[in-house]
This record gives sequence, C-alpha cells and structure tokens, in this order.
Amino acid sequence: MGKYVAKTAVITVLCLLGALIVIFFALFLFSPKTLGNDFKAMGNKSAAAFFYSRQYKKTGSSSDLAVLIDIYDAKTDSGKAYAYSLELTGKPDFAAFCEQKDAGRTAGVTTSEYYYAKYAISAYYAKGIDACVEICTESVAISGYTGFNAFRYVLTAVRLTAADKAEMRDKIDELIATSLTETEKYYATADRDSL
Repeated sequence: MGKYVAKTAVITVLCLLGALIVIFFALFLFSPKTLGNDFKAMGNKSAAAFFYSRQYKKTGSSSDLAVLIDIYDAKTDSGKAYAYSLELTGKPDFAAFCEQKDAGRTAGVTTSEYYYAKYAISAYYAKGIDACVEICTESVAISGYTGFNAFRYVLTAVRLTAADKAEMRDKIDELIATSLTETEKYYATADRDSL
C-alpha cells in the first residue's frame, strides 16, 4: 500500500511539473507580455526586459516599447534605454500614442514630456551632453517650454559637469532669445538660473 501511495505522489508531482513547463513555454511563445508583467511585478528587471523585448518584436506596438523603456534605467543600461527611446519618439504613431495616453488628463507632465525626459537622460549617459541638449531642444519644440520639460528633468536627475552646465545654459539662453511666450521664458529662466 505504501509503494502505491508513493508512486501516485511522484506521478502527480511530475504531472504538475510537466504542466507548469508546458504553460511556461506556451506563454513564452504566445504571450511574453504576461511573463514580462509577472517578472516586472517581482522586481526582476532583466527578465521583464527580456520578455517585453520579445513582446515588442512580436507586435511592434508603441505601448509595448514604452513599457520596455520604463523598465530600463538610463544609468545602468543607457545604450538600450537610448536606442529604445530613439525608436519610440521616431515612430510615426508617437504623437497619437501620447494623445491616447493623455486623454482626460488636464494637468501635469504629458506622455511626450515624460518619454523625451527619459530619452534625454539616457542620451546624456550614452552619447554625451551634445545629444542630450539636442533632444531637450527637440522636446521643447514639440511640447513648448513647460515646467515639465526635458531640460528640467536632466537638471534634477543628472550630476552635470561645469562644462556640461555651461553648454546647457547657452542653449537655454538661446531659447529664451527666440519666440518663447512669457510663461515659457519664466520656466526657461528658472532652469537657467538653477545651473
């Protein structure tokens, strides 16, 4: 009787293990987003990034790419964060994606400002201050010089060298001299004065 119970228990455990393996591989092949969400919730960023990169290759969706960008930290993997940010902001549907995410929102940082800020910060670590300033300027051209602009995020998130601060100050001065509104000039002046 004992052998029968032990044999049944072993068979049950092996069947459960086999079922789990089949489910994992089915999710791996057909729904990597599910696994990506699970690993992201557990705090395993590298596994989450792996599964979301598979998901993005499968769908090409801006939403999947945006989640992938959110997973990457510009300081730890600035090259990938920069490459994915470049890809997202260059997608033809980026403006529509941002409008959809911002629907119903009346104040605060816009989706475009958020992803351009992440893009500028990753550019600083991956490519240097010139690329960073170029992206910040591009963001201002799209969204205006608001209190949530990419310059502000770079100033708060990055420890800039004296030379980098001077270059950023020069660019902000150049923007102030152009056709900014009074409100935009206020934010630009505040950013410049914080350098």
